[in-house]
Amino acid sequence: MFFVYYIIDMIAIFRHGETIANKEGYLQGWTDSPLTDLGIEQATKTADHFFDNHPWSDLLNYHLYSSTSGRSVDSAKPLVDRIPFITMTTADSLKERNYGDMEKRKIKTFASSYNQSFINGESLADVYERVSLFLDRNQVRQDDPTKLVVFHVHGNVSKILRGILLRIPSSIWLEWEHDFLCYYVIQGNHCQEIKCE
Repeated sequence: MFFVYYIIDMIAIFRHGETIANKEGYLQGWTDSPLTDLGIEQATKTADHFFDNHPWSDLLNYHLYSSTSGRSVDSAKPLVDRIPFITMTTADSLKERNYGDMEKRKIKTFASSYNQSFINGESLADVYERVSLFLDRNQVRQDDPTKLVVFHVHGNVSKILRGILLRIPSSIWLEWEHDFLCYYVIQGNHCQEIKCE
């Protein structure tokens, strides 16, 4: 599960919980796959840790943006349930990379370059572009200390968000991973991995 929590210079990024496709080793992309029981537990555990370890105030404007994929929306629910004053909006711009004809195929290892596209799918450059446009369109980086924004996204979108917000070149963030039981907090130019195990 992935979501990004944003108070001006503070962002937290979470990954959706484990899905059946994750467990069985299939590429998902835009094809949705339900959370496993473990995935539901992971989503709850990371949301609880985040809620219990960060200050909350009804004076702030909280908003959650999620991918339209069911696995992201379902993984965001534990956090939404804990914070009654948060609103959630779903957006196709935050969906995982579209692997086109490769979706639903079993994989052992998978690597691709930034510009590699798939037949009827996307390159990471395409995903980077749509995520950048989404951030600009929604003024996510505006300087407003009363606003908290959460993004609930996917693996590739998470590393792209971290790359954009930290101004890191793709040659570095292409190698980044995101475990199910952790989230990232970004403050200024610093990023901290928070493990929830």
